[in-house]
Amino acid sequence: MTRQLVRWTMTITTWVVAGTAIAVLALQLSGDRVGRFLTALQALTPWAIPVLVLVAVVAMARRDHAAAITNAAIGVAYLALVAPLVFPPGLQPATDGDTLTIAHGNLLYSNPTIDDAIESLIAADADVIALSELTP
Repeated sequence: MTRQLVRWTMTITTWVVAGTAIAVLALQLSGDRVGRFLTALQALTPWAIPVLVLVAVVAMARRDHAAAITNAAIGVAYLALVAPLVFPPGLQPATDGDTLTIAHGNLLYSNPTIDDAIESLIAADADVIALSELTP
């Protein structure tokens, strides 16, 4: 009975991973942003590939060919989605031209040293200054 329970649990886990990955991939391809949780989940897209490969290998070792092929196919779809973003074609670093300096400051409302942070940003003499957690 224990062996059957382990096999059943592995099968369910394999298909839950596949179903979750398909749902996130569909949202990613649709461009829809539904809530913070799903947006954060979409940010994990590159990390889904190794998980899907691992699940596919385990499924293949268990002779669950349908689950192995499904997870491998989803992994290939994720790779096709992520590869152009990670490795853009023809993108070469500039070797000449002007430089752009960017500074960022996190001005959390409870920060007791906001004045020091602002002075540091001004002293950076940046072309662009980005602020986050700016509370009026």
